[in-house]
Amino acid sequence: MSKWPRFAPPMLVVLGVLLVGGIVFAATRAPASDTGEAPAGAAETVWRDLQAEVTAVRPGPEPNVVVARATVPAGEPDCARSPHVDKVTEENDTVYANIVYSTRATLAREACPRKEQIDVPLTARSPIGDRAISLNSGQAWHRKGAEYGHCDEYLGCVPPADHCAEPWINQTVFSADVPVNRLHGARDLRGCDQNWLVLDLDRHVGDCPPAEGAPACQNTRRANRVFYHWAGNGWKSFAGAKDGGCAEVKAVEPEFPPALCEKLAAPN
Repeated sequence: MSKWPRFAPPMLVVLGVLLVGGIVFAATRAPASDTGEAPAGAAETVWRDLQAEVTAVRPGPEPNVVVARATVPAGEPDCARSPHVDKVTEENDTVYANIVYSTRATLAREACPRKEQIDVPLTARSPIGDRAISLNSGQAWHRKGAEYGHCDEYLGCVPPADHCAEPWINQTVFSADVPVNRLHGARDLRGCDQNWLVLDLDRHVGDCPPAEGAPACQNTRRANRVFYHWAGNGWKSFAGAKDGGCAEVKAVEPEFPPALCEKLAAPN
């Protein structure tokens, strides 16, 4: 006869079941990370902020609010997320801010083939009034009636009332295809009133720049005399001359005032 009992006591049976179940659970449960980090191989989504292209600005619902209309890439949700105003500062009668959005850094350009317009409100600390709005590193806007318009690079946000003022001359010379860094050396102002302008322009002033303060070559000046009339929003050229006096310009525009040309020598 066996010395072991035929049936195990109930308590031993229960303990055996619990032991086997614990082993199975431990074998099938995913291992926990001791550091709390994501499992190896899980890629983290990286985002970067980009400046939006601002295409318009309009007054907002409150005196201290404007609404910027911006263009952002579109095609899938990660192309442009969370558009917002960043880094608002106010100084020298100008409100400075950036209009930005977030995009997934690894997103291919082909994934965002479209463009869409969004509106982003900008709130200043106090009423904006006639202050300029400078967006995204220097893109300036100024109130013009019921809307906002771009501030001109040379005329600023409020163009001078005097049509002969230097900002108007600078804008005119630049439009004549003169390099921006030669705006002053390329022109001689020969005469101006509020409706008529005479400039001698040397578009080749950059061909032989001075060396150590002295001309690097001789007889390089090739000036052209150009006559302008005021066109409402700037100067518009209408005639040129190779000789002095008024004969050439009068042949084109009999109303041109003699006081601005009769004493002029030929351009050189």
